[in-house]
Amino acid sequence: MSKKKSSKSKKWTKKEDKIVIEMNLAGASHAEIAATLKRTYNAVAQRVHNLRKLKAKPSPKQVKPAAVKVAEKVLKSDKNKTKKPNKDLKQLKNNAVSAVLKLSLYAEMLEKQNTQLKEKLAKIEKITKN
Repeated sequence: MSKKKSSKSKKWTKKEDKIVIEMNLAGASHAEIAATLKRTYNAVAQRVHNLRKLKAKPSPKQVKPAAVKVAEKVLKSDKNKTKKPNKDLKQLKNNAVSAVLKLSLYAEMLEKQNTQLKEKLAKIEKITKN
């Protein structure tokens, strides 16, 4: 005989999923996550498994991060410029300066994002330690 699924199981909320993902990425065990969410070990283990499967499938609504869009735009514009050989030295210098400026702005943006992510990670680690 097959076992019937328990009707007492709670649905997972987006907030709980976020907590599971953050704690799992921070290295928390399934038991620790289960205690935090007041769920069973098996429920958490299954949810982690299901979330990994969902993440592996590309979402049709996935949007590229702004940084990636900027980088692609810079690279695309630079490709178009390099297709036509330009013998004018001043123009080459201007193109190089422009490219360096764009890349430095892009690097600055990435550094800000990295700082924000580090702050979020520190908050998550602080939460998991408590």
